[in-house]
Amino acid sequence: MLLMFSEPGCGACDEAMPEVAQWQREYGDRLVIVPIGRGDAQANRAKSEKHGLENVLLQVDREVANAYLADNTPSAVLVRDGRVESSLALGTDAIRGLVVHAILPPSVSKGEAVPSLKLADLKGQVVDLAQLRGRRTLLLFWNPSCGFCQQMLDDVKSWERNPPKDAPELLIVAAGSPDDIRKQDLGSRVLLDPYFGASQVFNSGGTPSAVLIDEQGRVASDVGVGAPDVLAMARSGAGVSA
Repeated sequence: MLLMFSEPGCGACDEAMPEVAQWQREYGDRLVIVPIGRGDAQANRAKSEKHGLENVLLQVDREVANAYLADNTPSAVLVRDGRVESSLALGTDAIRGLVVHAILPPSVSKGEAVPSLKLADLKGQVVDLAQLRGRRTLLLFWNPSCGFCQQMLDDVKSWERNPPKDAPELLIVAAGSPDDIRKQDLGSRVLLDPYFGASQVFNSGGTPSAVLIDEQGRVASDVGVGAPDVLAMARSGAGVSA
């Protein structure tokens, strides 16, 4: 359950409400989102109906927000099995990250099927990693601000220009801003993972790192961490030892 705190007259709160309603529709089978506000009941009811919000609760004053130390809005906290599971997320972007991690599938290991995990590419097209079938794919976890990634950038581009025979398809899963990623001029398709959700699912542990997906959509390797392991996997299409 995600408890989200808002205040009357909070512009950022009002701007977030359409997205909150979208989360409720899309993730309702995995996450209950409860907007908690205060003020006039009729005004709040009209706002809820306007955006299609559900589960809206009103405080008498700020008694619930104070209990969760939510001094600023919009803010949110994740609760699981009756226990507070997260620190307070402040601001819409931080709340968005909390939602992403709350709906992630369980992490996977070598030999297991890749779960459904949808990420947008730089053109806004969405790819479900569970649909990676038919050929081997190397998922490269990347961050344009990572110094180690910068150091191996030329090697990655060289591989892209002349991949070895039978090399896996390279699919880059990147944190960081889309503009910073575009500046690196990578030739492979890049999927955006700003909150490191995919990294968590695959237990990548940092950047650069990589994992191989086989033709049947199963995790086919341990996670390779660092440029030497990643480049070896890209050249041979084989996994690394644990």
